[in-house]
Amino acid sequence: MMTNAEMKGYLNRLGFTDIQPPTLSFLFELHKAHVEFIPWQTVDIVAGNPAPIDLHSSIQLMINGRSGYCFHLNGFRRASSIAWLSGFLAQSRRPAAWSRAAN
Repeated sequence: MMTNAEMKGYLNRLGFTDIQPPTLSFLFELHKAHVEFIPWQTVDIVAGNPAPIDLHSSIQLMINGRSGYCFHLNGFRRASSIAWLSGFLAQSRRPAAWSRAAN
């Protein structure tokens, strides 16, 4: 889970001053700001220095002006933590990819 200080650091990066009440409009603005201000970043991977994907490491990347790749940006634990600390009820989902066999 994120601490309140980490949550405030993340929100400040997105242009918010504090945690707001859990409304649909705040959830929309939070998502929009995340997409706008936190880009996909693979520089560390290309440089041979991939960042860890655990929750704490992902949070530190986000609040310290860095970014990451899919595990950091869309990780279900981080996303659920942000929603939960904002007052939303959130459920974790494990990501998966599948394909349907051709008939």
